[in-house]
Amino acid sequence: MIAMEDVDACARLADLIDEIAAARPSPRQLLDATGERAAGIRSGLAGLLDLKAGGRDLVPGVGFRAEYDDGTRGQVRHFAGIVVSTVRMGGPATRLVSERIRNDPADSPDGRLSLAGIQFAQEVLSGAIPVAGAGQWVRDHLSARPSPAV
Repeated sequence: MIAMEDVDACARLADLIDEIAAARPSPRQLLDATGERAAGIRSGLAGLLDLKAGGRDLVPGVGFRAEYDDGTRGQVRHFAGIVVSTVRMGGPATRLVSERIRNDPADSPDGRLSLAGIQFAQEVLSGAIPVAGAGQWVRDHLSARPSPAV
């Protein structure tokens, strides 16, 4: 039996994003689907309630780089929530909520993960990170394990 602390949730998140991307969604659809499948954040008004509640740990585990690891098993939920919040409210508002309301200072693991989530969402939306490369971005930038050479 695999203990929850041994589950590489970061790798599972990257694989989930790859799976969503395989259907060739728009950038916004990719990010919204990531939020729903990784953190239970629904579309529409219900999703705002999900964001307020902090989402759900649908992909619990470890696997994030030390600078993003707060010692909990909910970093996928945190990242996915920040991504969806950025899509819906924009980066500045998401950062404000993260730092001032959620109490995740920029120099804390959760604060750094929030900043990474904002960057990821903005770059996917702008096309700087192509939909097909979004899962690899997670592997390259967030994963504690080095990405395999291709």
